[in-house]
Amino acid sequence: MRASRIRTARAFGRGLSVFRDSPKGDDSWGKRSWASPHDTIRHQGASAATISDRLIERISEAEGKGDFDPELFAWTSNQLITALEQGFKRNIQHADAELNYAYDLQADAIKTNMEINLYKFSAGKTLAEVQALNEAFRKSKSFSEFKKQAKALTTDFNERWAKTEYDTALLAR
Repeated sequence: MRASRIRTARAFGRGLSVFRDSPKGDDSWGKRSWASPHDTIRHQGASAATISDRLIERISEAEGKGDFDPELFAWTSNQLITALEQGFKRNIQHADAELNYAYDLQADAIKTNMEINLYKFSAGKTLAEVQALNEAFRKSKSFSEFKKQAKALTTDFNERWAKTEYDTALLAR
């Protein structure tokens, strides 16, 4: 169990290196080329099934040694941020019945903190999914067995749980 925690901590640390290479103010993109605005736009309309199929293929190509997956992270975080923004389109109404006065509250700081938490959650979920797929690859006796296990895992992560996470982000405000 302890060795598993150490592997998880190391993988999470490697995953956080993604954030060090984020865009700088001068429109340069650091060392990594994957973080372009076109990647996010290209995958916004992608379904969970196509994301899952590409992820399974990448894990197979890496022979069960896959690392942080930027496409999955972008897809997951985009889904959750979209839900949060939809939830925040509704104004928070506060009313004082005694004074007969109502006003809107713009909760920018709250929204920003929620966005940060959703990005952290997306990074952690991405690492957990990749690790689960790596483990399934290593334990499988054949590619067809791996693909069957991987489909089940990605259905849980990218469809079942993603719907619950989306609904929760939609309601959070």
